[in-house]
Amino acid sequence: MARTKNTAKKCTSGSAPRVLLQISRVRLSGGDRQKMKALSTTRGALPVGGGDLEKRNSQHEALTATRAATSEDLEMRSAHNEGFYKSNGLPFLDKFLSVTGALEVSAHAEISAAPVIFIHLILVDFGVAGSPFEFAHSFLKPYYSGDGIKYIEVYYDIGTDVKLAPYRTHICQIIKGLKNSFTWERVVIGLSTHTDEDFGDPFAGYGDDSKGYVSTPVNDFLDIILQPWQSIIDHAQESYLWMLCCGSLVNNLDSFHGLQEAVVRHKLTGTIAFNAPRFQPSFASHLFISFTERVLIEQCPLQLAFKDMLSQSWDLGSHSDIFLLTTVKEGGVENHASHGVIWQFPLREYTAPTRSTTLCTVHSNSYMRCSFPVLAPAIQMHPSTVHQAP
Repeated sequence: MARTKNTAKKCTSGSAPRVLLQISRVRLSGGDRQKMKALSTTRGALPVGGGDLEKRNSQHEALTATRAATSEDLEMRSAHNEGFYKSNGLPFLDKFLSVTGALEVSAHAEISAAPVIFIHLILVDFGVAGSPFEFAHSFLKPYYSGDGIKYIEVYYDIGTDVKLAPYRTHICQIIKGLKNSFTWERVVIGLSTHTDEDFGDPFAGYGDDSKGYVSTPVNDFLDIILQPWQSIIDHAQESYLWMLCCGSLVNNLDSFHGLQEAVVRHKLTGTIAFNAPRFQPSFASHLFISFTERVLIEQCPLQLAFKDMLSQSWDLGSHSDIFLLTTVKEGGVENHASHGVIWQFPLREYTAPTRSTTLCTVHSNSYMRCSFPVLAPAIQMHPSTVHQAP
């Protein structure tokens, strides 16, 4: 019997020739160049993301429900079925909200009405059946009234230089309409693509001959893909990037360093990536739903929310580790993204309750071990390790 390649259906890996595209990089000021140097420095990690509920914009107040309505209550004429109310006492939602998940057993619940936008960037002709991105938007939509939540799906093909300008023009037209709606306080970007097995390069689209995909280095790829969206990212309080692609992006040292540089350059609050060689995006559905609950609704800082996010990701735990890349603010908003921090969560070990509660934070190519009980137990080392601090 002939030996065949064991590639799972719907996985996000493969091979494609590498091309170098002519990109217009985001110009870096002198201060930004100093911030980029911090990728090679080692400092303590600070919680980022989320925010204090008391410091939010007054027009996006937290809405409180002191009781939940059941189906039996709806049969009673005097029972209220909206659950959440504005400060003037009027119901916030125009219909009954069926509360599920973690809020189901809560006696006192709180949701955030801060505008959130989901931007799903998909490789042309890429099948996204079972992707957690649109599923998470559907889960979150009932918690919002009006247009406070939006989902955008964009198929991209930037495999040649001549295709770059049409992509930017298309995104600029989308952004013009978005800016007339809200200042989006939370921006969640998902990238669904393949990655080259040898170099870890994301697939950019079709080449000149249109017969097959081509790939490009990850830092160039993210500059092209994210630069048209940068104005929305800069105006958001929090911005998150989910790399829904195979683990060669993380497992290859050069591509992983390119990803780190892009996270700092584009000032993203947090970036999540996976190292499974044959990554299945559908396995991340529970992780993504928990992210919407803990981070987007309850406004818990992303690093602190990961304990609960991991506990709901059993299928993913036997499939892939999770990498959380964050940027740390120092000296106020002006000095944003002074250095990058990487957190690696091997879920196979997380599921074992007897493991020690130890966390390794990664700064570029060096590790510093520290105790952080609220996150995850034992963290395994990334191949880019140079030394391990005691």
